[in-house]
Amino acid sequence: PARAQLSAAVQAAVRSASDGSANAMAEAEQVLVSQLASMGIEDVPRVTSKSSAAGSPPHAGAAQQKTTNRQQALLHNGIEKAERRKRREEDTLRRLQETADVLQGYLREATTSQHSVASSSATGGFGAGLDV
Repeated sequence: PARAQLSAAVQAAVRSASDGSANAMAEAEQVLVSQLASMGIEDVPRVTSKSSAAGSPPHAGAAQQKTTNRQQALLHNGIEKAERRKRREEDTLRRLQETADVLQGYLREATTSQHSVASSSATGGFGAGLDV
């Protein structure tokens, strides 16, 4: 019963909003269906058999809007995910660079201490001046 009432209401609104021609009725129906869809009322029964003047069915505007909104949400989620991944990768790179700096410091210390040991051995080392 509710669907039949909705169909009758749509038909009455379309007739009163148009000049009676098939194109005008299809256009009025498309506008009405679009407005109903924006209020959350979906699957409105069609009362005109003709497509709109633009060549798409009356429900196409609402369906395209819904698809566009969904695509925008998916795109937004994808961008947020990519930004989080980029931040993680930048943090990982920063930690790797810090680790490389620490290792380079250790390497310098090891090289410096090896040179000290080698030079003290060449000059006789620690016990060079002692007679044993």
